[in-house]
Amino acid sequence: MPTQSNPASEHLLQFSNQQRDQNRLPYNELAEQEILSSLFREPTLWDLIAGDLNESDFHDIRHSHIFKSIKSLAEHGQKFGASEVGHFLSNEDTLNIAGGVEYLADLTDSVNALLSDDLQSAVAEVKAKSLLRKIFYESNSICKSISSTSNRDINEIVGEVEARITKLTQTSNYDISNTHIESHLALLENELEYIKKEGRSRRGIQSGFIGLDHKTNGFLKSALIVIAARPGVGKTALALNFAENLISNPSQQKLPDGTPVLFFSMEQPGQELLVRLIASKANVDQGRMTRMRLTENENASIESEITTLRTDTYNRRLLIDDRSSLTVTDIRKQARAVQRETGKLGLIIVDYIQLMQ
Repeated sequence: MPTQSNPASEHLLQFSNQQRDQNRLPYNELAEQEILSSLFREPTLWDLIAGDLNESDFHDIRHSHIFKSIKSLAEHGQKFGASEVGHFLSNEDTLNIAGGVEYLADLTDSVNALLSDDLQSAVAEVKAKSLLRKIFYESNSICKSISSTSNRDINEIVGEVEARITKLTQTSNYDISNTHIESHLALLENELEYIKKEGRSRRGIQSGFIGLDHKTNGFLKSALIVIAARPGVGKTALALNFAENLISNPSQQKLPDGTPVLFFSMEQPGQELLVRLIASKANVDQGRMTRMRLTENENASIESEITTLRTDTYNRRLLIDDRSSLTVTDIRKQARAVQRETGKLGLIIVDYIQLMQ
């Protein structure tokens, strides 16, 4: 943590010093400030913590409103610097509650911006303090419930206490409206209307294999498709063909030009993956390409394909992440980063799923 004195940092701590005298609830004001300052200074850090924090986790009401604004702007693919956040807060009529333009400037100029590892530590600290405060409030509520209903059965009281504490430790936010059958019926009616009008169902991303597309109706949005077969029969090559088809024919897929494919290759390095792709496109045997002297025509074909892959059509659309032992969270964060930077993402391929942690 920085130890040097800084006017901006001193101004940031002014409010927390006042609050500390009035409120002994657990919180870490500096950690809250560090998170916001880091996001202002380095917006790409958002993808490291997206989904890990909510505005309710911030003790300082100013920070709660500022984080809510950052979250809303980021989720809509918009910039979230101090200027954009200030405009958002102004539209929400909460700019003064959030400390005003001056406080946003202080956060931006603060020396308390963190690197990624330290930022995640600050997030964990804020989450921990948030949970402690929730336990404090819940404990008070339980005490009041016990004192006002002393004639209740002890097992009933214990059951209520357990349920309340368990609820506090749940990290997912559930919305029961998502389970109502009406929302699914509305989607089905839209699909049936489309079929009536077009004479066919909507089609997802085309694999490029007519027979497969006929059976699957394409790769539909949000679908999970698993390619299963014994080792060494071409699962990776097939997945590369799917990626190649999407990149080469965006109009056929009814996707915007420039829509990328994100390929997670945990089994082999990106270089090996490109060997497969180039050999296939150049119609050269993969083994001969890397182990034997090739003919003049074969070398020319390979050089031509390498030149093609360097163009924006491929270089900015076939995105290969060859880190090993990725987690689902790693994949989600990387996908969010691509979506935020490009505004679109056509397909995510994981090779292969058993290697995920």
